[in-house]
Amino acid sequence: MNALIRAALIGAVIGIAEDALATRAFEHDEQLAFLIMLVGPVPASMLLSFWAKLPRWWLMSLLGPVAVVVCIAVMWFLPGVTTSLGEWGGRLTFMGLGALGFALAAAAVTPMRRTARLVTIGVLAVGVVAARLVVGVVIVLISTQVAAHHGVPVVAPELPGHRLTHVRATERELSLEYERRSDGVRLTVGVRARGEVTPRRRCEEGYPEAACREVAPGVWAGEREVDVVLYSVHGDALVEIRSHAATRADALAVLPALRPVGWWELAWQ
Repeated sequence: MNALIRAALIGAVIGIAEDALATRAFEHDEQLAFLIMLVGPVPASMLLSFWAKLPRWWLMSLLGPVAVVVCIAVMWFLPGVTTSLGEWGGRLTFMGLGALGFALAAAAVTPMRRTARLVTIGVLAVGVVAARLVVGVVIVLISTQVAAHHGVPVVAPELPGHRLTHVRATERELSLEYERRSDGVRLTVGVRARGEVTPRRRCEEGYPEAACREVAPGVWAGEREVDVVLYSVHGDALVEIRSHAATRADALAVLPALRPVGWWELAWQ
């Protein structure tokens, strides 16, 4: 167990370094940072594993980064809700993935009884899957609470054949992104407090150069928009429906499906 903890700490340290390198590589377009991000974990884990006196440190330094990649793949392919993490959220995510990956690698190479090894690997593997599902629920819970705290109505459509993929809440808006299971077409539902702003005014403010017109009773759209963008109201909510690939008919079908929801309902959409 002591070796697993040391391995997890090594993974967390490497995760922090990878987060810093990812910021330099993708936000500042630095090729050197990108190259170090790809090849750096192996020599770094080799040095840290040797310094921490991990059993079979040389094998650990190879399996650790591989296990992290496997964890990332599991997180990527498992369905679940994502959000804009921000600086600290991204840093904690990299730390967690590094710690889990290196703990899995340590469980695989550290000398122990076969039963203990299988149980440890099984518990950690279940933890990876459970973390993906639990994180989605936490994202929805926090986002809906932030929206409600700032007076944004928590309404969402009930769309058969779609799944909720992304949630983001700010002081002004609750943004929900859905994906159609059959063909992957995405659409975004943006919800704001209605206030004194009408759908027509919101359309004209968002796209001053576009000619806005009423395409259905109470529903406004910019005529020069390449994307489908609709504005309407639902109770106390001002709603924006946006999609790059859906048709206007698909977007219009979302409006009658809107209803107030609790976070637990939204989490399992």
